[in-house]
Amino acid sequence: MRLHVLHLLYAPEGELERRLRRIVDGRPHQPGASYPLALRSYQDLLGEASPVLRDQLLRVARRAAPRGQERLTIVALELWRACLLSDPSPRVRDGQLLGELFNFELGAAADSLLDALAALPPKQRLAALRTPLSRLEGLPLARAAQALGEVAAVEQAAEGRALLTPLLRARDPRVRLGALRSWGLLAHQAADDSLPIVRLTLDQDAAVAREALRQAGDWRLRVAREAAERVANDARRPRSLREEAVRTLGLLGEPVSGKLLLTLSQGQDRELALLASWALGALRSPEAARLLSQQIRQGGAAEPLLFNGLARLGGDAGRDALRAFQRLPEQVPGDEDQRSLVEERVQRALAAGARLDHPQAAADLCAFLEQLPRRRGYPSERSYEVACEALAERGDSEAAALLLGHLETPSTHFYLDELLEGVARLGLPSGEVGQERALERLAELSRHGQARGLGTNRARQLAARALTRAAPAMARGVLAPQVTSMRGGNEVQHTMARCLGLLGRREFVLERALPVSRRRLRDARGPERVTALNEVGIDQLYAGQFAEALVDFQRIRWVKPNEWYAAFNSACALAHLGRKDDALRLLRRAIRFGSKDITHLRFDHDLASLRDDPRFARLVAQVRLARETNFAIPVWALPAEPQ
Repeated sequence: MRLHVLHLLYAPEGELERRLRRIVDGRPHQPGASYPLALRSYQDLLGEASPVLRDQLLRVARRAAPRGQERLTIVALELWRACLLSDPSPRVRDGQLLGELFNFELGAAADSLLDALAALPPKQRLAALRTPLSRLEGLPLARAAQALGEVAAVEQAAEGRALLTPLLRARDPRVRLGALRSWGLLAHQAADDSLPIVRLTLDQDAAVAREALRQAGDWRLRVAREAAERVANDARRPRSLREEAVRTLGLLGEPVSGKLLLTLSQGQDRELALLASWALGALRSPEAARLLSQQIRQGGAAEPLLFNGLARLGGDAGRDALRAFQRLPEQVPGDEDQRSLVEERVQRALAAGARLDHPQAAADLCAFLEQLPRRRGYPSERSYEVACEALAERGDSEAAALLLGHLETPSTHFYLDELLEGVARLGLPSGEVGQERALERLAELSRHGQARGLGTNRARQLAARALTRAAPAMARGVLAPQVTSMRGGNEVQHTMARCLGLLGRREFVLERALPVSRRRLRDARGPERVTALNEVGIDQLYAGQFAEALVDFQRIRWVKPNEWYAAFNSACALAHLGRKDDALRLLRRAIRFGSKDITHLRFDHDLASLRDDPRFARLVAQVRLARETNFAIPVWALPAEPQ
């Protein structure tokens, strides 16, 4: 009798688990008919959404997690979240079951747990975390503590910090670290009770101290200067911790730290010395220009930190030093090693020019383009590409006008690919007078694609994108007739239809692009399916079908949970849907998975709704600083057992 009762209780969950496994096994990058069957199973389960089904899904996830079945856990949690969105009536038990999952090593499913918690109403999110925060210990408690910062709403920041305060004093350094990371996500301005951050800069655990120093630098907490100096000057400390302290001193900008940094810049530890030199530039020390320039000439041409130090120095001194390295010699030495050294210096100086806070910086970058020798081969295409990227990264109207104006320079035909890419990625219309000829050339290239050294289709696509960014009204009139007259759904038509969708003519995407993408997805086999599915999602973004696009990107994440583009595109869809908290969480995830294009992050039109959010500005600043100093990005993953 007892066995019969147990069978009645668990039989529905057993059947549900079999259906979920059908979804897990139907991966788009594998051959066969299992993928269409998986999609049907997913849609069928969504149609059965109910509180009972949600409860069963969480119990399946609860059984799968300790067995290490990551994909089954991911699908169960994602389906639970989708069911909740279609039938928004969460129960207290939902939060309790989600909280139990912190006990297990979830791997890639940890991100799905965060998404599931974030789907709860704000009050229930904190309620779901209160129990694990008060009862767990060790690594499970560290996970719950860090999750709090990921899922708490903006208006819950003060309440969240109150829950974290006792955890910042926990004996277990893993708990302190998780709570500190969460604290950093909950702090929305420098005045948000910085005392715990300063205290932990001298923590005995190196990972905790390093995170505290990073946050002190992010928020420019000058009260942390003395602690940072103690750490930087203590040779017994791990080098990674001392490096973080040196970077923090540079960001704090206190001149009194200059003497210590100058000593470290002349030390035997090369990596620490380079970073100290960069910090002197950030401090705008009087010795910085001379020291950085000398180090570059004495074998530091391959060190971006030194050039970035000059960019941080700024002012006339920093600009003059960078101009000296951007300037091309009249005759390039014949020695290949020397030539490579000159190339390296030029490219590093050009890249640093994008970060130079000087009104003439854009003109200096364009001056490099104007100085191109008539003969092909020097500077290299990479040098020209770096100059265009640097102008695009500046993102101001002057840079846009200079890039557009350079389309009329005869010597650029060898580098047209890089130039058009720079204009297309800039994301700001120039609004400048006197660019008519350049815009006409873009229009002509979009029609005929006749460009020396560049394939016709490639030229037409790049020109269409550049024209869309530089002159939206003109682009509507130029591109619409071309798309209408094309037949066959080729790549040029697809790109132009997306450009028109960006300009508000979404019917072109719905009629000319999306049907082609869906047909390609239907016909795709094996690994091609993931790419095809991503293209369908992108077309849906351009067509304004944001909820549908989000589902497609989530389907990619089920089978390839660590793909940065699926997380990034999901963030774009969420931003359009007005779900800022979710969009920012997915952006952090995309960066953690490998998204490195800072220009794309800053100027992607899909993220426009986030740009007035201070959290987005801080995220961009963190990524830029990490790239500038060659540091790892902040860790936004839940703590895990060491491998």
